[in-house]
Amino acid sequence: MCRLFYAITIELPLVVRSVLLFISSLFITFIGLGQPVPPSTPAVVITEILYDMPGPSDTLEFIELTNPSDTNQRSLSGYSFSDGIEFTFPQGLIVEPGEVIVVAKDAGAMFRMFGVTAYQWDSGDLSDSGELIVLKNNFGIGADSVNYQVDLLWPDASGNGKSIVFCNDTLNNLGPTYWSAATTNTGVTAGAVPIFANPGTNCTDWVGLEEVETQQPLKVFPNPSTGLLNLELPTRTDNELLLKLFELNGKMVFSRTVEGSNGRFVLELALPSGMYLLAAEGRSATYYQRLMIME
Repeated sequence: MCRLFYAITIELPLVVRSVLLFISSLFITFIGLGQPVPPSTPAVVITEILYDMPGPSDTLEFIELTNPSDTNQRSLSGYSFSDGIEFTFPQGLIVEPGEVIVVAKDAGAMFRMFGVTAYQWDSGDLSDSGELIVLKNNFGIGADSVNYQVDLLWPDASGNGKSIVFCNDTLNNLGPTYWSAATTNTGVTAGAVPIFANPGTNCTDWVGLEEVETQQPLKVFPNPSTGLLNLELPTRTDNELLLKLFELNGKMVFSRTVEGSNGRFVLELALPSGMYLLAAEGRSATYYQRLMIME
């Protein structure tokens, strides 16, 4: 028995060392992959949710994720949603500093309506009455979560065409304190109700239609267009326009002065498919219109 006891005392340190070596190898693997990110500094942050569309359609429901770092890439390789909706991000997906990722019920509808490229979740819906959304890392551990509700101090976004947005991704997004209802008019309507949201951009970069609400809109046809456009002003006073085209993140991608006749103009564009905001600056007014380019 003494020898048995002696053998056990000798063997225990070997077991402990083996366990420590195993844990160390896991730690090294995690560091090499850049995952998982500690809960206090999530890889990405859930920053916008559109969960209750006006009317019976819910095709524009989406969840937006943002990399809160100004300098570091983040990996979403193998991350997933499994409650409410089901979706797993593709292997090797890297999110650049400040980049925004959108996961939607209908990726095609997101592009047609907002000009935003999105991943399409595999199944499920966002609850109109609130639910817990959990983003899990590739080890199945919660990386970020939002338990949105229709009351309990959460902003009102129930069937009124508004998403809820989290504009400061350095704060805690779990509770309602730092969430608000979106105020940016996208120019898209559902059941005659305007949609207020900022899909694919942060809270300040989306180009909204506030200008359109105070100015006469520009008539553009066909719209959607393959690039050849006819423009018609609501008045016939301007025969020269400075045309500017903006992506929905605020970046200007086109600027040209064009001449027309009797308030009518023809413009040919060569731009990637997507949604744009067209601004036409004349002598008497500036006119705006959303434009969809389809290659």
